[in-house]
Amino acid sequence: MPSAPAHRAMWLANVATVAAYRERWNITGNTVIGKEECVDSIEQLGQWRRASSAVKAAIRLSNSTVDASETHVHIGFDEKNTTSTLRAVER
Repeated sequence: MPSAPAHRAMWLANVATVAAYRERWNITGNTVIGKEECVDSIEQLGQWRRASSAVKAAIRLSNSTVDASETHVHIGFDEKNTTSTLRAVER
């Protein structure tokens, strides 16, 4: 878990997304969200992709050594596959 408050808040939000996916789809194995090829429905696929983005963002935040007061973090893709960005400012 990141030590900077803004990074920690974003990390927790991403971890909560992953936890919700695991609970909803009864993922109990050692893999974080399972493999995409194991997805059984369109609904699950959309949620798998969101959880996958959350995993990547949480890992980036965990590995971050940036102590800047402002950072931009990729949080996923919209319907047109354009990158969305979250701007976090620590106060």
